[in-house]
Amino acid sequence: MTVLAKHGLELDLFIDEYDHFANNILVEDGEAAYRELTHGGGFFKSFFALLKGRPAAPAAS
Repeated sequence: MTVLAKHGLELDLFIDEYDHFANNILVEDGEAAYRELTHGGGFFKSFFALLKGRPAAPAAS
């Protein structure tokens, strides 16, 4: 991302079917697994924060 900023460029990323992914996690693994991935310091929450150029929330202890 810093290479893009260095050259004054932006990156547009379209994430399709996020709801499909979320529904699969909820159905197959339950709400606890969904929350672990998507809330607080979860992987997806951190990943999307990185894409948006924001610091991620610290993982819950």
